[in-house]
Amino acid sequence: MGLWIFLLFMNLFFLFTMLWLGKQYQNGAPQNANSVFSYQTRMSLINRSTREFSHAYIGRIWYVAGRTLLVPTLIAMSAVYGKSSGVIGFVGGFTAAVSGILFVSAVPATEIALKKNFDESGKQKSLQTDPEAAKRSKKNRRIEGINLTKKREKEKRIVKITGWIMLGLDFLALLSFNETLLFGCLLIVLFTAWAMYIWMYPDVFLDLSQTVKLRKHEIKVSAYGIGFAYLLIMFNDFNYSFRDFMIFLGIFMFLLLIPLILKFYKIKEKPEKSSIMAAVLLSFFLAFVIVIPINHLTTFQNNWHESITITEKSISTYRLHARYYVYADWKQDTQSFLIPERLYKDVQEGDRLRVCIRRSIFGFCYWTVHK
Repeated sequence: MGLWIFLLFMNLFFLFTMLWLGKQYQNGAPQNANSVFSYQTRMSLINRSTREFSHAYIGRIWYVAGRTLLVPTLIAMSAVYGKSSGVIGFVGGFTAAVSGILFVSAVPATEIALKKNFDESGKQKSLQTDPEAAKRSKKNRRIEGINLTKKREKEKRIVKITGWIMLGLDFLALLSFNETLLFGCLLIVLFTAWAMYIWMYPDVFLDLSQTVKLRKHEIKVSAYGIGFAYLLIMFNDFNYSFRDFMIFLGIFMFLLLIPLILKFYKIKEKPEKSSIMAAVLLSFFLAFVIVIPINHLTTFQNNWHESITITEKSISTYRLHARYYVYADWKQDTQSFLIPERLYKDVQEGDRLRVCIRRSIFGFCYWTVHK
């Protein structure tokens, strides 16, 4: 039930984001070219004309895709209500993948449209036969063109250095055999990324450059550092109550947004709706990832054990890798337990296992299973 609610929420949240963002983009490009949630590529940033065209074009694609997928997604998720976690995960993951593919594929479609309508200097191709119109367009590009300042260059250096530091911490965590060190390094990476995001707001943390050459060194270093941290944290074998997890997610999400709200107040500039939506979305994903690591690092009490008897085994492959589960009667109910692959291969139905239960200082309970 919990998995179904979560996947339904994530699918609808993503589709409504496409609908809302598509509508906003069709109404016009954000005034700030470096806005957190604006469409930024080399072609779209040349001048105001390319910005307006690219936002209107990609906004139309997202809006149509969101409207087209909304009803099929609701039907598909309704059809698997009450099914096994593997079926729910597969259908929920498939619908999310379709939405994601359409969302991402809108980018190359927009770039192709830009190249058909504008040349490399940002001049509209229909203006090339009109000398006066071409002259006005050239003047506008000179006025509206985006120039990199010394401040921007300094920010780029900081982002690049920070990105390499984050990658170093990721590799340190990857080589670590200690969960405390692993989670500690990864939390530093994620909190550093969030701090950089707030510091640079309303500019974008992962995309500061306007040339392919610069972007290659900045986006990849920063994004890879954050992405590795996310994946390393997600690949763990901890079990927990879905209800408790969502409560802590909400609390952490609120705490993460406090410094950003203060930044909104500090810059004395009314944030765009897209910026607010982006901040909420990013804080949700960050809070989702850090619930387990923070509670693990704040667990100082001794753990305790309870015995269970396996009644069933199953494998779910709806995520990036296979997840191995055993089922047993525990706390007056049949529950599933996530276990490592090596343990899954060594046990059979009827075998007894031990549940190692831990509790953080915040009262969050989580557990692992072993022989």
